[in-house]
Amino acid sequence: MVRKLREKHAIPIILFTYYNPVIAFGAERFVKESVDAGADGVLIVDLPHEHSDEVMQYAEGLPFDFIRLISPTTSPQRKKYILAKASGFVYVVSRRGVTGSGGIDWQPLQNQIAALRQETQVPLCVGFGITTADDVCAVSKTADGAVIGSAFQKIIEDNPKTAKELIPAFVQSLTGALVHNR
Repeated sequence: MVRKLREKHAIPIILFTYYNPVIAFGAERFVKESVDAGADGVLIVDLPHEHSDEVMQYAEGLPFDFIRLISPTTSPQRKKYILAKASGFVYVVSRRGVTGSGGIDWQPLQNQIAALRQETQVPLCVGFGITTADDVCAVSKTADGAVIGSAFQKIIEDNPKTAKELIPAFVQSLTGALVHNR
């Protein structure tokens, strides 16, 4: 899939996965084949930062970033450790709870982004509960990007036969809101 996307698009491609498929595939092979296919990096959502070298040792010298997560509950000491190794972008978790449901308290998030900007030059992208054009506009006021996952998953699950047509329109609504909002 990555190879086909890369043939048509130059946009960055970040793989989102769990660690079990990487283990089953083999970490070295996963990194090599991801890079060969044209992926720019990976976010392994359940791999703690402290164990990321188990995968990233195979990416040394390659154009392949390991995306780090920082949440509202990340301690200051751990945050420093994570930011020291950050590349590509830092995925800033917008709130506590589960993904896919709204309820973001924007002021604490904006404060968190401002504090992180004092500690890193790596781009900051916000995800977790970002589902609407209004969410993307709110995120764009302080962060470098918005990460949307569950909203796409919901479109696919609710409309398996027409998702291919609905997703471009959804993306257009998100980017259109940004253009209109600037």
